Amino acid sequence: MMKSFSFIAFLAAAVLLLVGCKGDNYEVRGDSVYFTWWTWSFGNQEQRLEGADAGSFEQVTDWLGKDKNHVWYEARMAEGCDPQTVKALKKGLFYDKKDYYYEGAALHVADIATFEVLDFSNDILWAKDSKCAYYDSTRIDSVDAKTFEVINSFYARDSKHVYDRAKVLPLADPETFEYLHMLYLKDKNHVWYSDSIMPDANAGEFKAQMDYGWDSKSVWYNGKILKGADPKTFEVLESGYYAKDAKHVWYHDELVKGADAASFKDDGQMEGHDKNQKYVCERIYDLDD
Repeated sequence: MMKSFSFIAFLAAAVLLLVGCKGDNYEVRGDSVYFTWWTWSFGNQEQRLEGADAGSFEQVTDWLGKDKNHVWYEARMAEGCDPQTVKALKKGLFYDKKDYYYEGAALHVADIATFEVLDFSNDILWAKDSKCAYYDSTRIDSVDAKTFEVINSFYARDSKHVYDRAKVLPLADPETFEYLHMLYLKDKNHVWYSDSIMPDANAGEFKAQMDYGWDSKSVWYNGKILKGADPKTFEVLESGYYAKDAKHVWYHDELVKGADAASFKDDGQMEGHDKNQKYVCERIYDLDD
């Protein structure tokens, strides 16, 4: 009976929580306008829109609002945006008769007639027109717009350069550039971890998986040498948390002391086992823990 009561109480609490949750929205209260939103950490939140005219205010979408004089992205005023011609595209991106805006900031589009969105996945914007490219709210001048293309959320290239977000990646060859995994990159001459060249890495041989990288001479974790690792027998295991060579097992870059590499298996969820024992992270599993 107690269990049934507890379950019913849990369901009731869950329903009350959901009913009390508000989505993003604008609310006019008297002479003021508020943008309201909900978070898991703090529940319902709100912010007053400074300078908003309550009498003429209207909600365009749940993240875009306007009055007779101004436009707001959420609670941020979009300086210079024309409320008479503003149109919403995808959350964060909108435009008026003279410009495009990302999260309330003007892109200062060079040629609005040729503006096009190239990629807008993971809430990260890549766009271009006939003269410039755009990464989020940053304009990238002097690109070759005809050859400009997006590689992924963080990298793009044209015939002259590779772009790490809105900045040129120095020395990168756009023709042979590859995004490998996590923060590892390479072209025919160099290997990078993030924006730092790894001078000892062999670009022709280099491979990467998760946070690990290796060539025929060395193994790296997060761009730093993984001491004692044998690149000839090195492998990253299924979950990516564990890796091993013929003699050692690592959890991230921590040596799993005592692990038998030959029999070690990755069980996922930061757990593994060998023929002798079970491991959680880099530690031997202990029932008393």
